Amino acid sequence: MLDDRDPSPALDRRRPGRTGLGGNHSIPISPPFTLLAYFEKLLMALPHEVVDSPRVPRIGPYSQAIRVGNLVYTAGQPGIDPATGAVAGDSFESQARQAFANRAAVLEDAGSSLARVIKVTCFVADAAAFPTLNALFAEFFPVAPPVRSTPLVQLPRGLLFSIGAIAVVDDPGSKGPSSTIL
Repeated sequence: MLDDRDPSPALDRRRPGRTGLGGNHSIPISPPFTLLAYFEKLLMALPHEVVDSPRVPRIGPYSQAIRVGNLVYTAGQPGIDPATGAVAGDSFESQARQAFANRAAVLEDAGSSLARVIKVTCFVADAAAFPTLNALFAEFFPVAPPVRSTPLVQLPRGLLFSIGAIAVVDDPGSKGPSSTIL
């Protein structure tokens, strides 16, 4: 329980009208206060942009990327050839190379690039592909590679690889070429 001697009155839940964690935030706190609830409210207040790249096929009813603040979150991108809409070859390497190229295109259309990626999730259908994935990862991220999670999964349509990413946006104030602000 907070009392009058507490050095952090901004967290005082007993005073009506008190706000967030101090500063200029105007998100009211109501018991029970949790830091997670505070940040959820704060993030929901941020405008976001849906980015759909005309250069990359979208194979489902989802957004290819969402820009929020100075970050862009991308959906998993498989190795689909944009020209044909077909899986880009039978090998893990050919599909993964195409997936990296597709991922780069979506990031560029969202105002970022592979060089600005901070986290990836690489979905792999066969554990035997890890050495190839590691070699490709070193090729596409030669300096300061991003954090990576790599679950083994069953992918549809004979796909062997898919990659999702979180990246920093080069200019958070600019709108991507294929964006819708929500």
